[in-house]
Amino acid sequence: MKVRKKANQLVAALAVATLLMPATLTRATVMPAKAYGTCVELRSKFVNGIAKTSALAKKNKARFSLSLYKANIALDTNKNGIACDKKDVDNPLGGNAQEDFKMPNVLCMTLQEAQDEIQDHGVFYSRSQDASGRGRGQWNDSNWIVIKQSPAPGRTISEGSPMLSAVKIGESTRGVCK
Repeated sequence: MKVRKKANQLVAALAVATLLMPATLTRATVMPAKAYGTCVELRSKFVNGIAKTSALAKKNKARFSLSLYKANIALDTNKNGIACDKKDVDNPLGGNAQEDFKMPNVLCMTLQEAQDEIQDHGVFYSRSQDASGRGRGQWNDSNWIVIKQSPAPGRTISEGSPMLSAVKIGESTRGVCK
């Protein structure tokens, strides 16, 4: 009888301990939400960003955390409820100056100078094409002059959106460059 009573007490104690354990662990592991400096930094941990609602997270394969979203709300540049999703722009060099992500005027620069200038504005991937229509590749960017650009100077740009049309140095610039 004493053995059975001790066994029942042990089972009851284990049951109580098991019920209390998850609450104790939850309280012990709660950490303050980290504020990331850039989307590049945040995406290194959360590839698809941080959503403020579970519905947005599920739809966009993002991580749901209201506290993380609130700590990083400034990184939700398009204000769609997901900080650092693929549509948010982020300057990997840091900073968000007014000129960042705006197309500079790169007409009459060498293709290399134009690409460098666009990169200075926070966009690292621009495209180029042969303005003569001959479909030549621009293998040495320093040998080409930009005579047409899209979008126009001052317009918002993102990765891959700038298109530069160039001719080889010495060819006609069609009156664009004097």
